[in-house]
Amino acid sequence: MGARVTILQSFVRLLFWCILPVIGFTAPMIVLMLLIHAVYQFFTHTQMVRKLGFLEYFLVTPSHHRVHHGSNEKYLDKNYGGFFIVWDRLFGTFAEEKEKVKFGLTKPLTSRSLIWQIFHVWVELYAAVILEKRWVNKLKILFGKPDLINPNIRKKAEIFFLTKKVKGKISDLFKQYIVYQMAFSLITVILLLYFSGSLKIWETYVTSIGIVLTLINCGAIMEQHKWVFHLEFARFVLLVIAVGFYDVQFIFPGVLVLSVFLVYYSSLQRFYFSRYLSPSPLNSI
Repeated sequence: MGARVTILQSFVRLLFWCILPVIGFTAPMIVLMLLIHAVYQFFTHTQMVRKLGFLEYFLVTPSHHRVHHGSNEKYLDKNYGGFFIVWDRLFGTFAEEKEKVKFGLTKPLTSRSLIWQIFHVWVELYAAVILEKRWVNKLKILFGKPDLINPNIRKKAEIFFLTKKVKGKISDLFKQYIVYQMAFSLITVILLLYFSGSLKIWETYVTSIGIVLTLINCGAIMEQHKWVFHLEFARFVLLVIAVGFYDVQFIFPGVLVLSVFLVYYSSLQRFYFSRYLSPSPLNSI
Protein backbone atom coordinates (compact mmCIF):
# COMPACT_ATOMS: atom_id res chain seq x y z
CA MET A 1 0.00 0.00 0.00
CA GLY A 2 1.16 3.56 -0.63
CA ALA A 3 0.74 4.42 3.06
CA ARG A 4 3.83 2.36 3.87
CA VAL A 5 5.82 5.51 2.98
CA THR A 6 5.26 7.30 6.27
CA ILE A 7 5.55 10.98 7.09
CA LEU A 8 8.65 10.21 9.17
CA GLN A 9 10.47 8.77 6.17
CA SER A 10 10.76 12.25 4.69
CA PHE A 11 12.80 13.39 7.71
CA VAL A 12 15.08 10.34 7.54
CA ARG A 13 15.72 10.90 3.84
CA LEU A 14 16.42 14.58 4.49
CA LEU A 15 19.09 13.72 7.08
CA PHE A 16 20.75 11.37 4.58
CA TRP A 17 20.68 13.56 1.51
CA CYS A 18 21.65 16.80 3.29
CA ILE A 19 25.11 15.35 3.97
CA LEU A 20 25.94 15.11 0.25
CA PRO A 21 26.34 18.88 -0.40
CA VAL A 22 28.66 19.09 2.59
CA ILE A 23 31.03 16.50 1.13
CA GLY A 24 31.10 18.14 -2.30
CA PHE A 25 28.14 16.98 -4.39
CA THR A 26 26.38 19.74 -6.33
CA ALA A 27 22.61 20.31 -6.39
CA PRO A 28 22.20 19.18 -10.06
CA MET A 29 24.03 15.93 -9.29
CA ILE A 30 21.83 15.20 -6.28
CA VAL A 31 18.59 16.05 -8.11
CA LEU A 32 19.61 13.87 -11.08
CA MET A 33 20.35 10.92 -8.78
CA LEU A 34 17.02 11.35 -6.97
CA LEU A 35 15.16 11.39 -10.29
CA ILE A 36 16.96 8.29 -11.57
CA HIS A 37 16.32 6.48 -8.28
CA ALA A 38 12.62 7.46 -8.27
CA VAL A 39 12.08 6.33 -11.87
CA TYR A 40 13.93 3.07 -11.20
CA GLN A 41 11.46 2.22 -8.41
CA PHE A 42 8.67 1.94 -11.01
CA PHE A 43 10.69 -0.80 -12.69
CA THR A 44 11.31 -2.83 -9.53
CA HIS A 45 7.66 -2.81 -8.40
CA THR A 46 6.23 -5.33 -10.85
CA GLN A 47 5.36 -9.01 -11.11
CA MET A 48 5.60 -9.03 -14.91
CA VAL A 49 9.41 -9.21 -15.01
CA ARG A 50 10.96 -12.45 -13.80
CA LYS A 51 14.73 -13.14 -13.50
CA LEU A 52 17.24 -10.93 -15.35
CA GLY A 53 20.29 -13.17 -15.61
CA PHE A 54 23.66 -11.68 -14.64
CA LEU A 55 22.00 -8.38 -13.57
CA GLU A 56 20.68 -10.23 -10.53
CA TYR A 57 24.20 -10.25 -9.07
CA PHE A 58 24.61 -6.49 -8.61
CA LEU A 59 21.32 -4.65 -9.35
CA VAL A 60 18.05 -4.59 -7.40
CA THR A 61 15.75 -6.36 -9.84
CA PRO A 62 11.97 -6.86 -9.64
CA SER A 63 12.66 -10.37 -8.38
CA HIS A 64 14.83 -9.07 -5.52
CA HIS A 65 12.36 -6.34 -4.59
CA ARG A 66 9.40 -8.73 -4.56
CA VAL A 67 11.26 -10.59 -1.83
CA HIS A 68 11.59 -7.34 0.12
CA HIS A 69 7.79 -6.93 0.14
CA GLY A 70 7.10 -10.56 0.99
CA SER A 71 5.71 -11.80 4.31
CA ASN A 72 7.16 -15.30 3.84
CA GLU A 73 9.27 -16.17 6.87
CA LYS A 74 12.46 -16.63 4.83
CA TYR A 75 11.89 -13.27 3.11
CA LEU A 76 11.51 -11.14 6.24
CA ASP A 77 14.05 -8.31 6.67
CA LYS A 78 15.68 -8.98 3.31
CA ASN A 79 16.79 -7.04 0.21
CA TYR A 80 16.75 -3.48 1.56
CA GLY A 81 18.71 -2.05 -1.38
CA GLY A 82 17.04 0.46 -3.69
CA PHE A 83 19.43 0.31 -6.66
CA PHE A 84 22.37 -2.03 -5.96
CA ILE A 85 21.88 -5.44 -4.34
CA VAL A 86 25.61 -5.82 -3.53
CA TRP A 87 25.10 -4.19 -0.12
CA ASP A 88 22.55 -6.79 0.94
CA ARG A 89 24.89 -9.53 -0.25
CA LEU A 90 27.74 -8.01 1.79
CA PHE A 91 25.78 -7.50 5.03
CA GLY A 92 23.84 -10.79 5.01
CA THR A 93 20.37 -9.39 4.29
CA PHE A 94 20.05 -10.93 0.81
CA ALA A 95 17.50 -13.58 -0.14
CA GLU A 96 16.84 -15.00 -3.59
CA GLU A 97 13.28 -15.38 -4.83
CA LYS A 98 12.71 -19.14 -4.77
CA GLU A 99 9.13 -19.61 -3.58
CA LYS A 100 6.04 -17.56 -4.48
CA VAL A 101 5.97 -14.24 -2.63
CA LYS A 102 3.12 -13.57 -0.22
CA PHE A 103 2.78 -9.80 -0.23
CA GLY A 104 1.80 -7.72 2.78
CA LEU A 105 2.31 -7.83 6.51
CA THR A 106 2.76 -11.03 8.50
CA LYS A 107 -0.36 -9.94 10.39
CA PRO A 108 -2.57 -7.75 8.15
CA LEU A 109 -4.18 -4.61 9.55
CA THR A 110 -7.93 -4.71 10.09
CA SER A 111 -8.30 -0.99 9.45
CA ARG A 112 -8.14 1.22 6.36
CA SER A 113 -7.56 4.31 8.50
CA LEU A 114 -4.65 6.42 7.26
CA ILE A 115 -3.76 7.37 10.85
CA TRP A 116 -3.70 3.75 11.99
CA GLN A 117 -1.68 2.59 8.98
CA ILE A 118 1.02 5.15 9.77
CA PHE A 119 1.10 5.08 13.57
CA HIS A 120 0.03 1.54 14.55
CA VAL A 121 3.65 0.39 14.75
CA TRP A 122 4.48 3.19 17.21
CA VAL A 123 1.49 2.28 19.39
CA GLU A 124 2.53 -1.38 19.37
CA LEU A 125 6.16 -0.50 20.08
CA TYR A 126 5.18 1.73 23.01
CA ALA A 127 2.88 -0.92 24.45
CA ALA A 128 5.53 -3.63 24.08
CA VAL A 129 8.13 -1.53 25.91
CA ILE A 130 5.73 -0.58 28.71
CA LEU A 131 4.60 -4.18 29.25
CA GLU A 132 8.16 -5.51 29.38
CA LYS A 133 9.58 -5.38 32.92
CA ARG A 134 13.32 -5.87 32.34
CA TRP A 135 15.27 -2.90 30.96
CA VAL A 136 17.49 -5.16 28.87
CA ASN A 137 14.43 -6.55 27.09
CA LYS A 138 13.00 -3.05 26.66
CA LEU A 139 16.15 -2.02 24.78
CA LYS A 140 16.03 -5.19 22.68
CA ILE A 141 12.48 -4.35 21.63
CA LEU A 142 13.44 -0.77 20.74
CA PHE A 143 16.55 -1.66 18.74
CA GLY A 144 15.93 -5.29 17.75
CA LYS A 145 13.87 -7.04 15.11
CA PRO A 146 10.11 -6.43 14.76
CA ASP A 147 9.35 -10.05 15.67
CA LEU A 148 10.36 -9.28 19.28
CA ILE A 149 7.04 -7.44 19.66
CA ASN A 150 4.25 -9.66 20.95
CA PRO A 151 1.81 -10.08 18.00
CA ASN A 152 -1.16 -10.08 20.39
CA ILE A 153 -0.50 -6.42 21.18
CA ARG A 154 -1.87 -5.32 17.78
CA LYS A 155 -5.17 -7.11 18.35
CA LYS A 156 -5.60 -5.45 21.76
CA ALA A 157 -4.60 -2.05 20.37
CA GLU A 158 -7.09 -2.35 17.50
CA ILE A 159 -9.85 -3.28 19.94
CA PHE A 160 -9.01 -0.27 22.12
CA PHE A 161 -8.61 2.34 19.33
CA LEU A 162 -10.89 1.14 16.55
CA THR A 163 -14.10 -0.19 18.11
CA LYS A 164 -16.11 3.02 18.46
CA LYS A 165 -17.99 2.79 15.19
CA VAL A 166 -21.40 3.65 13.83
CA LYS A 167 -23.46 0.54 13.15
CA GLY A 168 -25.02 0.29 9.72
CA LYS A 169 -24.20 0.50 6.02
CA ILE A 170 -22.68 3.65 4.55
CA SER A 171 -25.12 5.41 2.21
CA ASP A 172 -24.45 5.86 -1.51
CA LEU A 173 -24.43 9.60 -0.87
CA PHE A 174 -21.39 9.31 1.39
CA LYS A 175 -19.65 6.88 -0.96
CA GLN A 176 -19.87 9.57 -3.63
CA TYR A 177 -18.75 12.08 -1.02
CA ILE A 178 -15.54 10.06 -0.50
CA VAL A 179 -14.84 9.91 -4.23
CA TYR A 180 -15.30 13.69 -4.60
CA GLN A 181 -13.03 14.34 -1.61
CA MET A 182 -10.26 12.12 -2.97
CA ALA A 183 -10.50 13.78 -6.40
CA PHE A 184 -10.45 17.23 -4.81
CA SER A 185 -7.42 16.28 -2.68
CA LEU A 186 -5.50 15.02 -5.72
CA ILE A 187 -6.22 18.19 -7.69
CA THR A 188 -5.26 20.33 -4.67
CA VAL A 189 -1.93 18.50 -4.26
CA ILE A 190 -1.11 19.09 -7.95
CA LEU A 191 -1.98 22.79 -7.69
CA LEU A 192 -0.06 23.12 -4.41
CA LEU A 193 3.08 21.69 -6.00
CA TYR A 194 2.66 23.81 -9.15
CA PHE A 195 2.13 27.12 -7.32
CA SER A 196 4.34 26.37 -4.28
CA GLY A 197 6.83 29.06 -5.27
CA SER A 198 4.22 31.84 -5.29
CA LEU A 199 2.25 30.83 -2.18
CA LYS A 200 2.72 32.37 1.24
CA ILE A 201 3.99 30.09 3.99
CA TRP A 202 0.68 30.08 5.87
CA GLU A 203 -1.19 29.21 2.66
CA THR A 204 1.07 26.20 2.14
CA TYR A 205 0.65 25.01 5.74
CA VAL A 206 -3.13 25.46 5.85
CA THR A 207 -3.60 23.72 2.50
CA SER A 208 -1.34 20.83 3.55
CA ILE A 209 -3.20 20.38 6.83
CA GLY A 210 -6.50 20.46 4.95
CA ILE A 211 -5.32 17.69 2.60
CA VAL A 212 -4.18 15.51 5.50
CA LEU A 213 -7.46 16.02 7.38
CA THR A 214 -9.40 15.14 4.22
CA LEU A 215 -7.48 11.88 3.74
CA ILE A 216 -8.02 10.98 7.39
CA ASN A 217 -11.68 11.88 7.02
CA CYS A 218 -12.14 9.52 4.05
CA GLY A 219 -10.62 6.66 6.02
CA ALA A 220 -12.78 7.46 9.05
CA ILE A 221 -15.94 7.40 6.91
CA MET A 222 -15.03 4.01 5.42
CA GLU A 223 -14.22 2.71 8.89
CA GLN A 224 -17.48 4.23 10.21
CA HIS A 225 -15.84 5.85 13.21
CA LYS A 226 -18.10 7.85 15.52
CA TRP A 227 -15.61 10.72 15.70
CA VAL A 228 -15.85 11.42 11.96
CA PHE A 229 -18.26 14.33 12.53
CA HIS A 230 -15.77 16.00 14.90
CA LEU A 231 -13.19 15.77 12.14
CA GLU A 232 -15.63 17.32 9.67
CA PHE A 233 -16.11 20.20 12.09
CA ALA A 234 -12.32 20.57 12.46
CA ARG A 235 -12.03 20.92 8.68
CA PHE A 236 -14.71 23.58 8.71
CA VAL A 237 -12.85 25.48 11.44
CA LEU A 238 -9.68 25.27 9.33
CA LEU A 239 -11.60 26.68 6.36
CA VAL A 240 -12.88 29.61 8.42
CA ILE A 241 -9.34 30.34 9.65
CA ALA A 242 -7.97 30.21 6.10
CA VAL A 243 -10.65 32.58 4.80
CA GLY A 244 -10.00 34.90 7.74
CA PHE A 245 -6.29 35.01 6.95
CA TYR A 246 -7.05 35.69 3.31
CA ASP A 247 -9.37 38.63 4.05
CA VAL A 248 -9.99 40.02 7.56
CA GLN A 249 -13.50 41.17 6.69
CA PHE A 250 -14.60 37.50 6.71
CA ILE A 251 -13.42 36.90 10.28
CA PHE A 252 -16.58 38.17 12.00
CA PRO A 253 -19.03 36.24 9.74
CA GLY A 254 -16.87 33.15 10.14
CA VAL A 255 -16.85 33.39 13.94
CA LEU A 256 -20.61 33.97 13.90
CA VAL A 257 -21.21 30.85 11.80
CA LEU A 258 -18.92 28.81 14.06
CA SER A 259 -20.85 30.01 17.11
CA VAL A 260 -24.14 28.89 15.56
CA PHE A 261 -22.60 25.53 14.70
CA LEU A 262 -21.42 25.07 18.29
CA VAL A 263 -24.88 25.90 19.69
CA TYR A 264 -26.55 23.31 17.41
CA TYR A 265 -23.61 20.89 17.41
CA SER A 266 -25.55 17.85 18.66
CA SER A 267 -28.42 18.45 16.23
CA LEU A 268 -26.02 18.81 13.32
CA GLN A 269 -24.27 15.63 14.37
CA ARG A 270 -27.56 13.68 14.39
CA PHE A 271 -28.47 15.13 10.97
CA TYR A 272 -25.04 14.16 9.62
CA PHE A 273 -25.39 10.54 10.67
CA SER A 274 -28.97 10.37 9.42
CA ARG A 275 -27.53 10.98 5.94
CA TYR A 276 -24.42 8.92 6.66
CA LEU A 277 -26.10 5.53 6.85
CA SER A 278 -28.29 3.80 4.30
CA PRO A 279 -31.96 3.49 5.33
CA SER A 280 -32.75 0.18 6.97
CA PRO A 281 -34.85 -2.18 4.81
CA LEU A 282 -37.26 -2.44 7.75
CA ASN A 283 -37.86 1.32 7.62
CA SER A 284 -38.90 1.16 3.96
CA ILE A 285 -41.64 -1.44 4.53
